Amino acid sequence: MIYKEEFDALNVAGIHYVVVGGVATVLHGYARMTIDLDLVIELAADMPARAIEVLTGLGYRPRLPEAAEAFADSGKRAGWAAHRNMVVFSLYHDSDPRRVIDLFIEYPLEPAMLFGNKTSFRIGGVDIPVAGIDELIKMKRATGRPKDEEDADRLQEIRAGDADHDPR
Repeated sequence: MIYKEEFDALNVAGIHYVVVGGVATVLHGYARMTIDLDLVIELAADMPARAIEVLTGLGYRPRLPEAAEAFADSGKRAGWAAHRNMVVFSLYHDSDPRRVIDLFIEYPLEPAMLFGNKTSFRIGGVDIPVAGIDELIKMKRATGRPKDEEDADRLQEIRAGDADHDPR
């Protein structure tokens, strides 16, 4: 599993996060190609700073000409959203720029819904918290991108085809 080290390090550090995007779509059962890892980090207290510390310690650097630590500043994140139309803060790995982690700069859904309805997958001995299928469908529909619409359609088929769908 490509991001096993990252999941393990975030878990050990006690970071509250949930996987969304393509990796979450795949884990819920729609096999499609994806490379980047999309994460929603709890944006309260010191969680963003701790997440950045973990990820930079693993060799991740920001794509923006900003210090990685800027992600921890709620004012900076608000400015990025308002003035740059940013949705995510992208980090790439020093050893392989194709290894990308995108951190949402704002919650894409209400935090109680996103974190409260997450599911967990255990892969390679590592627990991976993933957005629930309903929340993932809502997020995918909200983007308006054709690829995300297709993902949402497939996820709805998976959910409808298995009323007792439990991907764990």
